Amino acid sequence: MQLTITINKQSIYSSVELVTGFTGKSVGERVDNIMASNDETTLMDDLIQTAVITFIGSKRKYSPVTNGDKIQFDVPDNFNVGIRGSIEDLLNKFIANRVLSDWFFIVRIPEDSKRYMALAEADMASISNLFCSRTKN
Repeated sequence: MQLTITINKQSIYSSVELVTGFTGKSVGERVDNIMASNDETTLMDDLIQTAVITFIGSKRKYSPVTNGDKIQFDVPDNFNVGIRGSIEDLLNKFIANRVLSDWFFIVRIPEDSKRYMALAEADMASISNLFCSRTKN
């Protein structure tokens, strides 16, 4: 059975810009160095791609194939397709948290980088649990 998950880049951009903007305001004078904006879309796209590659690597047993913003997996016939939306939401959250971790590493705020990496790791664990969900025949 095929499971297709869509990456919502606009949602990820919005999350990253919101968090970095809020963090930048609390820092004060370095706000422009911390806050992500439309000018950094290319960098964010690279960070998103890195997060996607990490995710795909963790799910290689499901033979993932990417096509633009979609990832397709070969899952067992008894896979619970009713949780597709939950996996998609968590994947987008994972990517946003991973991008934030990398972003804060780049702008040299190590505490926030570690915090968002921990959140991304928790998201990945939750996704892995969902991939184990099956239906009764």
